[in-house]
Formats: sequence, structure tokens, C-alpha cells
Amino acid sequence: MSFVFFRDVWNLVLKNFKLLIRSKASSLVVVLGPLLIIFLAGIAFDNSNLYNLRVGAFSPSKNSVVSSFYDVLSDKFVFTEFSSKDDCVGAVKSGDVHTCVVFHENFTIGKIPNNEIDFFVDFSRINLVWTVMNVMTENVGREITELSQNLTSVLLDTLEFTKSKVQEERLALVRLSTENDVISKNVASLSADLSDFDLSFNPADFVSSNLSSYKNKVKHWVDTSISLSEEALVKAGSLAGYAKNIIETSGGSVPDAVLESFKDSLNKFDELKKRISTSKDLSQQEFAGFDSAFQSLVSQLQETKSRLDDVDVSRQLGIRILDAVRALLDKSLIGILEVQNALNLIEERIDAIAIKDPKAVSQPIVTSVKPVSAKRSYLNYLFPTLIVLVMMFTAFFVSSALVMLEKKSPALFRNFMTPVSDFSFFVSILVTSFSIIAVQLIIILSISGVFFSSQVIGNFFPTLLVLVLSGLFFVFLGMFIGYLFNSEATSILACVSLGALFLFLSDIIIPIESMPLWFSKIAQFNPLVLSSGLIRKTLLFDASLSGIWLGLLVLVLFTLLAFALAVIVFLLFKQRISVSGFFKIFKRRLKKAKPKDFKR
Repeated sequence: MSFVFFRDVWNLVLKNFKLLIRSKASSLVVVLGPLLIIFLAGIAFDNSNLYNLRVGAFSPSKNSVVSSFYDVLSDKFVFTEFSSKDDCVGAVKSGDVHTCVVFHENFTIGKIPNNEIDFFVDFSRINLVWTVMNVMTENVGREITELSQNLTSVLLDTLEFTKSKVQEERLALVRLSTENDVISKNVASLSADLSDFDLSFNPADFVSSNLSSYKNKVKHWVDTSISLSEEALVKAGSLAGYAKNIIETSGGSVPDAVLESFKDSLNKFDELKKRISTSKDLSQQEFAGFDSAFQSLVSQLQETKSRLDDVDVSRQLGIRILDAVRALLDKSLIGILEVQNALNLIEERIDAIAIKDPKAVSQPIVTSVKPVSAKRSYLNYLFPTLIVLVMMFTAFFVSSALVMLEKKSPALFRNFMTPVSDFSFFVSILVTSFSIIAVQLIIILSISGVFFSSQVIGNFFPTLLVLVLSGLFFVFLGMFIGYLFNSEATSILACVSLGALFLFLSDIIIPIESMPLWFSKIAQFNPLVLSSGLIRKTLLFDASLSGIWLGLLVLVLFTLLAFALAVIVFLLFKQRISVSGFFKIFKRRLKKAKPKDFKR
């Protein structure tokens, strides 16, 4: 029983494979569809690099620091330098660059606010935004870390230099302290010696007034003695004259008058002699006093000289002490100059530190991320991609399902045999599919506009044009799939495979900039990427038709190509249905016909 069961299952499995193989298109879709998706996804995402990250930059005043940043950016990314901030931000909006780096005017590292760098990014491409910011943060952060390390090294070197200088000059300070102590002791000793000097002076000790008195008295008595002596000499001369006259005229006898006169002269001479003797005695007495005063003066002078000799000895000692003090002061001055020089060097090293703000040292460059559009909700940023995704899968499944319903209809051949234009059936499916898509879009836009704090339609006509072209393209592509395959399962699998292919090769999951360069250029023409990019520009950046005309032209060409493919497959299907329908009717009539009809 079990053997029969497994045999039947095996036979049925073989039958299913034969059915799949019998339809070449179905077998290709079933086998090659997933393989193709995995193969292309592997080529696109088998890496962790950003091959085509485009970075723009603008600096109002370019200097060596900005130039070094430009060199780093140009080495690691596709770099473009702009002449104005608006041009750089506009390039982000148009997709020419992925981020715009704007340096502050007079950009200087560590000088707030001149150390600010603004990154302008398109937040509608959320996955790319954070990828770009991670890469830019990594590179700029590396530069910031290096700068911070350099600044910290400067601070540490200055501290180390200060420490070494302090250690060196500590010995000088100890020497200065010792020398000052010696100077203090020498000055104290000199002060003690100077305080022992007896420099008192008493004019009375020199008896200068007595000497003057004695001098006057001696002079008086000397003058008196001289006067008396002169008078005595005159008298003596007169006496001698008288004596001579007497002798000459007496002839042996002297008159009495002459004798009296002579006696009187002798008396005066004796009196004069006494007076001279008295003057002599007085002069001797006064001279003795004068001599005593003079001896006292000499004694005082000798005592004063002794004192002055002591002062001179102390002066010589003081000079030697002062010379020693001067030498110590010179050494101290040299030490002070050395300390001052060390302090000047420390001050110069500290002044050479350009950045002293702790915030600037820890973060010498301040970065900020700014959106290129006004601040909006995440719904605004995701809305273009969501619209295109919904429209793509709806168009694929609805249009292919309508084609399959028509192809599997029992009245298929009768419909083609009616006098209605064949192209009318094609247009009817197109209109029906697009109407369903339009209703869905209206519902989505209404709900988003009413229940969410976001204005989803701000640039109506360009957005509507992009939506119409995108919807037509996806409807034509779904109709192409529906007319190409015979079974519903195969067409659904083809729609899923094609939608997954568009999805995986877009920037919805992983930025296309992470793909290899040649592959990313192809992925940029992905209809899903192209449509979502155009809608993003019209919704978020209010782009006019003149700003998106190139993308619109490519989308029009894709739509015409999808239309041509759908028409070609439709015409082939019509031809196949016409032939097969004719043979089916002929066979059916043969079965209903009687033999006698053929005999006739």
C-alpha cells in the first residue's frame, strides 16, 4: 500500500515537471527568475564600500586648513568644489552630489564659532543619509581625533616643559635662598659693627673757647711788653743822651737839675722794668694755660684719631662685607634672571597654545547635519518611495491579472470576433488598470493629507505628470507580462520577480552608491529609482519641469518602450488566439457533423 502511494506521488511529480518544462516561458521564470535576482543582488551588494559617493564643498574664505580638508575629501570621494553655498545645496537637491560640506567663514580649528562645519544632506534618502554621515563622520572624526590629539599633545608638552623648568629653577631658588641668608647674616654683622662705632662729638672737649681767650690775653700781654720795651728803649736813649750831654758839658761837674732828671729817668726805668717783669709773668701764666689747653686739644685729637682709625678698620671690614654682599647680589641677580627667563619661556609656551578652550580642545571642529529642505516628518521623506512602490506592484498585479482574466475567459475568441477594434481591448485594460491606480493614489494622498501632519502635494502639476508617466510605464510592463505568459501563477511569479529586481536594484534597501561604479550607473536608470527621484524633487524641493526635464525625458522613453513591448506582445497574442480559435471551431464542427454530410 505504501509503495503504491509513493509510486503515485513520484509519477505526479514527474507529471508536474513535464508541465512546467512544456511551457518554456514558465520554466524560465520559475528557474531563472530567482537565480537572476540573486545573481544581480550579489553583484550589487557583495561589498561594504561606497564606490560613487559624491561630495560637494564650499568655503567663503579658503585657507590651508580648508585646503587640507579638500585634499582628504578628493582622495576618498568624488569631490566637487562650488563657488557658492546655494549652488552646493542645490546640487544636493538635484542629486548631483550626496552631501554638501559648508565651512564657516574664516574657518579656524578650535576658534568658536569659526570651527563649525555644516553637512547639508537630503533626508528623503534616509538610508543614504546615514551611510553618508557615517562615512563623513568617520573621516572627519578621524581628522578631529588627530587634531584633538595634537592639541592635547601640545598641552602635555607644555606641562612637561613647565615641570622640567620648575625642577631646574628650584635649585636656583634654593641657591637664592641660601645666598639671601648669607647676605642677611653679613648685613646683620655689618650693622652690629657700625652700631659699635663711637662717633659722638662734644665741641667743649676741644676747649676752643679757652684757646681763643688765651690767645687774646697772650696777644695783649705781648703787645704790652713790646710797647713797654719800646718805651724803655726810648727812655734808655734819652738817658744815654742826657748822660752824654752831661759828660760833655760838665767838664767834671754835673748840675743838680740834670741829676734829678737822671734820677727821675732811672726811677721810670725801674718802674718800666717792673711792668715788663709783670707782663712777663702774666705772659708766662697765660702761656701755661694756653699750653695746657693745647695739650688737651692734642689729646682730644689723638683720641679722635684713634676713633677714626677704628672707624677706618671697620670701614675696610664693611667694604669687604659689602663686596661680598655685592657678589652675592650679582649671583642672586643672575639667578633671578634665570628664573625670570624660565618664567618667560613658560609664558611663551603657554601663549603659543592657540587653543585654550576645553570645549575646543575636546572638539576642535564642530559638525552639524542640516536638511536641504525645510524640516518635515519622515512621512514626507518616505512618501515618494512609498507612492512608487504601491503604484508599481499595483500596476503589475492588476494589469497582468486583467490580461489573464481576459485570456482565460470562455468568450475570448468571441470577443476578438466582434466588430470592436482589437486595440480597444488593449486600451480598456490600460484605462481600467490606471483607474484603479488613480483611485489608490487619491485615497493615499487624501489620508496622508488629512490624518498626517504633512503636505504631500505641494507642486501639483509636475508631480501629477511624473505620477501619470510612472503609472503608465508600470501598467504597460504589467500588461506585457500578462500577455507574455499563459498561466496566472507564472505571470504572478514574473511580476514578483520583476518587482523584486527593481526593488533590490534601487536605493530603497541599500544605497546604489554602495554598488560597483559600473553597476550603479545602470541602477540609476532603474524605473523605480528614476520615478521616486523625480517625485522626491517635485514634492520636497518644489522642482519645476525645467529642473527635471532630463529625468522626464528618460521616463517618457521608458514608457514608450514599455508601450511598444506591450503592443507587440498583444499583437502576437491576438494572432495566436485567432489561429487557435479557428482550429478550435473547426474541430468542434467536425465533431458535431454527421457522416452523411461528408458523403455528399
